[in-house]
Amino acid sequence: MATTLTRPSGTRLIALVAIIAALWLLIIKVMASQNFLTLDDLSMPQRLLLFFAPVLLVVAGALAVTGFARSSNAAEKDTGNGVPAADTALSAATTQSAGNPQFTLEIRRVGVTVDRFRQRALLMRLDEVGPKGAVLLADPKEYEWSYSTRWDQFTTRTNNIVSYTVLDWVQYWPIPTVLVGPPSDVTRSNAVQLGALLGEADNGSGVGNSFYIRVNDLNTSDGSEVVGKLFKLFDEHPDLPAVFVLALDGSSTRGFSKTPGSPLPEFNKDGNFVPTQPDALVGLIVTRKDRVDQMIRPYATETSGTIDKSKTQYDVVKLSNFYWKEARAYPSPSRGVYDPTSEYWQSKLPEFYKTEPLKLPKGFKPNPWVPVPWTTWQLKEFDQWPVLGYLHRPVTVDLLDGHGAPAKKADKIEKLRIGWEQALATLPQGTQPERMFYDTGASTANLALLVQSLHDNKQKIDLDDPADAFDMQHRIGADTGVSSTFVQIALATMIGYGDGKTNALVNLRDAGHATITMLTPPDEASRKANPQVFSWSVPQ
Repeated sequence: MATTLTRPSGTRLIALVAIIAALWLLIIKVMASQNFLTLDDLSMPQRLLLFFAPVLLVVAGALAVTGFARSSNAAEKDTGNGVPAADTALSAATTQSAGNPQFTLEIRRVGVTVDRFRQRALLMRLDEVGPKGAVLLADPKEYEWSYSTRWDQFTTRTNNIVSYTVLDWVQYWPIPTVLVGPPSDVTRSNAVQLGALLGEADNGSGVGNSFYIRVNDLNTSDGSEVVGKLFKLFDEHPDLPAVFVLALDGSSTRGFSKTPGSPLPEFNKDGNFVPTQPDALVGLIVTRKDRVDQMIRPYATETSGTIDKSKTQYDVVKLSNFYWKEARAYPSPSRGVYDPTSEYWQSKLPEFYKTEPLKLPKGFKPNPWVPVPWTTWQLKEFDQWPVLGYLHRPVTVDLLDGHGAPAKKADKIEKLRIGWEQALATLPQGTQPERMFYDTGASTANLALLVQSLHDNKQKIDLDDPADAFDMQHRIGADTGVSSTFVQIALATMIGYGDGKTNALVNLRDAGHATITMLTPPDEASRKANPQVFSWSVPQ
C-alpha cells in the first residue's frame, strides 16, 4: 500500500522548525520552573546546544522519514500502476543473468528420435545393444528400399518431435522458436529452409493452437554453439519466459536443405542403406519459471467457455485473431516459410495496442514476448509440465593460439582442464558430474586430446567405462551432426531424471574450440512427485 507522506516544501519546513522550537522552549521553561533544570549553571554554548540540538534532530528525523516515503512512491510508480516495489528488485535481479555463471534454463519438454528410435525406445535400444553396441541397425535390409518412403518417415518423425514438445503446451501464446539445422545452399532455389521444415513438422503433429515466431533460423556446422546463443537470448531479453528449440539433422534434412556435400545416397536413391547420417531430431521447451511467476502469474485473467475467434471480449482471443491476420500477411521469404519472424511480429504490436481495446489488469506491463496476460488455463498448461532438468551455462574453450592457428597440444590440454573447472563452477555448491556424454567427431586426435585432458578428473569419471562416459559416435553408430549436442541433452535429461545423476556434455567436434555444458536433474522429491516414462506415444 502506498504511503501519502511527501517531503515538506520550503515554507512548511520553516513553519515546522518554528513550531518545534516553540514547543521545546516551553518544555525548557516548565522544567526550569519546577527545578528539574538549572540554566544558571550552564555556559552560553551549553545553553545554545540544549536549545538547538533536539530541534535539529527532530527536524532531520522528519525529513528522513518523508524522504524515504517519497522514494518508495517513486519506485512504486516506476513498476507501473502500483506493482509492489519488490517486483522491481526481482526485475533487476533477472536482468543480471548475463553476469551469473550459475544462471540455468529449465527443460520442461523434450522430444528426440534417432532413426526409428524415439523417446524411451532410444534408451531401451541402448540397453538392448549393451555398452559395446550401437543404436543403428547394422543390416541394410532393415531399412526401407524406396527413398520416397524414407522421405515419408522423415516427415512423420518431425511430426512426432513437435507433438512430444509442443502439444498441450501454452496454447494461443506466440512462442519464440529457435530452429537449428546444417548449412544450406541458399543460392539454390529449391533449397528447403528451416522455416519450411518447421511448417511441415507442425502440420501433421496434431498441434492446433500454437503460434510460432521464429527468433533464429540457425544453419550451422557446429550445433554446440547454439546453447550459448540460447543463453545469450535469455540474457538480452529478461522478459522472455520460454523458448521452443527444434534441431534437425540427417541425410533427409541435408538433402532437402541442399547442404554442401549432399545429397547422400540414402536420400534420393532406391536401395537398402545403413544411413551414414541418420535422422537426428530433437525438440526442447526451455523456460524461466521465475519470470512467469513475476511478470505473468499475478495478472492471469479468467475466461469462460471454449475459446473461439468470435469471443473478442477476451484479450487472448484478440491476440489470436491479430496473430493470424499478421501471419497471413507475412511476406514469405522462401517457399513453404509461413511462420513470421519475431522482428516482423513485434513490429506489428504497436498497431495491435492502438487498434484493440484491451482489458489489461492493473500493474501488468506488456512486453514484446507477452503482449497480453496469460489466462488461468494457460498458466495451468505451463504448470502441468514439471522441470525435467536444468541446463547450465556452457563454457567455450578456445583451442587456437591467438593467431588463428591450432594451439600446441600441451596448451590445448591445459585449456581443456581450465575449461572443465570453469564448467564445474556453473554447478550448485556440492554438486559434481557423475557421467559424461562426449562427441569428438570423426577425429581420433580429438578423442585422444579429451582423454589426456580429463583422464585424471577429480570427479573420477572413467572415460574408458561406458557406464561413466557415453561416446556419441560409437554408441549411436553414426554421426548425428549439428543435432549431436541436443541428442546429448535429450539423453542426459531422460537418464538423469531416472537416476538423479548430474551429466557433463563435452563437444570437441571442431578443431578450433570445445564446449562443456552441465545438466542437472531436479531433486529427488520433485522426481518422485512427477514420475516420467518418456513414452513414444504423443502426450494425452
